[in-house]
Amino acid sequence: MARRKAKEATAAYLERVALWYLARYPGSVARVRQALDNRVARSVEELGTSPEAGAQAAEEVIAGLLRTGLLDDERFATQRVAALRARGLSKRMIESKLRQQGIAATVVVRAVEDAEVDELSAARTFARKRRLGPHRRRAPEDAEAARQLRDKELAKLARAGFSFGVARRVLDED
Repeated sequence: MARRKAKEATAAYLERVALWYLARYPGSVARVRQALDNRVARSVEELGTSPEAGAQAAEEVIAGLLRTGLLDDERFATQRVAALRARGLSKRMIESKLRQQGIAATVVVRAVEDAEVDELSAARTFARKRRLGPHRRRAPEDAEAARQLRDKELAKLARAGFSFGVARRVLDED
């Protein structure tokens, strides 16, 4: 399939792009800015438009979206924390994912604190969804295999951002 021809990066066009993006994806300011910057770069490359004018138009669109409340990093962070918590992610992983999406560190900390993140319940959810510890189907018969499986499960929980103490408590529950 042939790639569509680039359009000139005007404020009206970039606003339509931003609204389309927000209708399709939950968006942070950084993600919307990235989408608009990509359109501006394509317009500059293929049509020879001014990069400064495109960047100015993109910033005007973002400012307008912030003014109207369609774009709000705090609301986005709060919603993402709730969704990630339901998946059983640790506080560290949630913070990392929000920072990757361009959310400011202060907003990340506030959203995680407001959600009152409980690591033990998150680890229990993680273990249940991945069938670890007391949620596994069958325990190995021999002691060496059981020890190796427990070590692997501890490693999974550690990679997911849970502390050793929390991981051990979850795996030792019956």
